[in-house]
Amino acid sequence: MGEFTGILHSKKPDNLMDEIPTFVVDLFPSGLDRPDQNEKIIRKYYPKEYGPVTNVDPIGNSPVIIRKDLLEKIALTWMNVSLTMQDDPVTDRTFGWLCVTYAYAMASALHGVHHILRKDSMIQVGFIVAKKLDSPKPVIIFVTGGPWIIG
Repeated sequence: MGEFTGILHSKKPDNLMDEIPTFVVDLFPSGLDRPDQNEKIIRKYYPKEYGPVTNVDPIGNSPVIIRKDLLEKIALTWMNVSLTMQDDPVTDRTFGWLCVTYAYAMASALHGVHHILRKDSMIQVGFIVAKKLDSPKPVIIFVTGGPWIIG
């Protein structure tokens, strides 16, 4: 199939593992959409003088649309925080392969960049989100680990 790798969040293999090289990972680390749940770790990268950890947007798995000038403002900090987090064994063990996502949220907060959170704009493959048939429908499907056939 070429250069594709699947990433499964289910902690168990699926029936396509023989077709697509697949890496099985733990479920998403907790607290991705609640920075206050990991305050002790977040304080290593978002000091108290910047305010409460609730200033770190709980972007979690929500899509982010950002202006280029704001991305340029946070980019270097985002990279440095990401690398620092991955070098810290406790942080890396807690957030795992999502360190870069947490780093983005913290870098944004460090620079005073905040987001309009729209949790209804996206679904993530593997999660059931529609509780009401008349609720707004997501416009983005988030898929990790390469192409998926959805049909």
